[in-house]
Amino acid sequence: MGLRTVAIILLLLSAPISVLGNSTVELCDERSGENCNHYESINSTDVVSLEFGNPDNLEISADGEHILFESFSNTKYYLYNVDKQKVIESDFLFPGEHIGYDWKNGYLLISDSETCRYVVMKSIDCFNPDLESPSYDHSIGNYLGAYHSPDYLVCDIDPGWLASTPCEAYENSGRKFIPIRQHTQSALISPDGRYEAWSEQYVEDREHGDDDVGLVISTGKRISWEIEFDNRTQEKSTITRVIYGYLMSNEDEDDLYGRVWSQDSEYLYLISCKEIRGINVVESYSEVLADNPIECDRDFLDEVDDDKVENLNNIEHMKFSNDGATLVYVQDGEIVVLKLGESSIVIEIIVSIIFVAICAAAYYVHKKRRGANETQ
Repeated sequence: MGLRTVAIILLLLSAPISVLGNSTVELCDERSGENCNHYESINSTDVVSLEFGNPDNLEISADGEHILFESFSNTKYYLYNVDKQKVIESDFLFPGEHIGYDWKNGYLLISDSETCRYVVMKSIDCFNPDLESPSYDHSIGNYLGAYHSPDYLVCDIDPGWLASTPCEAYENSGRKFIPIRQHTQSALISPDGRYEAWSEQYVEDREHGDDDVGLVISTGKRISWEIEFDNRTQEKSTITRVIYGYLMSNEDEDDLYGRVWSQDSEYLYLISCKEIRGINVVESYSEVLADNPIECDRDFLDEVDDDKVENLNNIEHMKFSNDGATLVYVQDGEIVVLKLGESSIVIEIIVSIIFVAICAAAYYVHKKRRGANETQ
């Protein structure tokens, strides 16, 4: 085996690394999950400061390379290049014009009631664009509530002085399920409707009227069934089986800012004042992905109670690129751009395989040459 052959083998073995950075060619269908991905690490963060405050509309291209946003206050649009980290185009909008996203091809555009034009793919005619985002059938019929078993997270939290856990009353009752929610208003539904996430405050410690209150972010899987009679559906019922919960403790001095599901509905991203966290609902674990790139200043927010963890819901325009590798959102008048990637564990495994392959190839070449020298 010559050095050329070894080089070809190493090139083929290193191919998985290059594949990780490629975008999905076919557009993701969030309703079915086809061609959709999620990523469990953050490769880079970028913060775009805005002079006019929060944008009124924001769109991201399918490949995640460009962000288009507009401001009603100065009637202008801005085209931001993610790789160059700067605005590459800006101009005034004509009356009736707004920015948009063509769901047929993933292109960014500007349109009014009669005409449209693409702002990046300018050589392509913009004809009859699909401006409506995908609609999902999340009908649940008769909702019976969310339930968890006694081993769920909330049952294990220490309630502190002179308090009992919320599960103690059920421990000897013989009940199979413990109801924790009877409504769906606070739930964030995954794109395919299989999962949901919600938050609820929880008293961690009672101290003479001065309670320390944390926030539990729960995720659950929806289970639905239909009752049929004469080949017709008479009733549809749904319950939510809680599968994972994460406690934001009051001791952490943090608050929840926003949450968004990945396009494949298997991963939940949480943005708090201090950090960005991910919850894998399939394997039931959570992990810190990165610090929030915008400095956390709870004193600046008048609505924040030092004794409570709040769900402030103060992040706007949370959107993914179609390949799921770029997440953008608006916080405190600034656009945050997160470039996502494969989990570091996956990369470490691939690197380890390549390293072993290199060592094996080097050993083979060395042994081959040594054998050739001995025969001379």
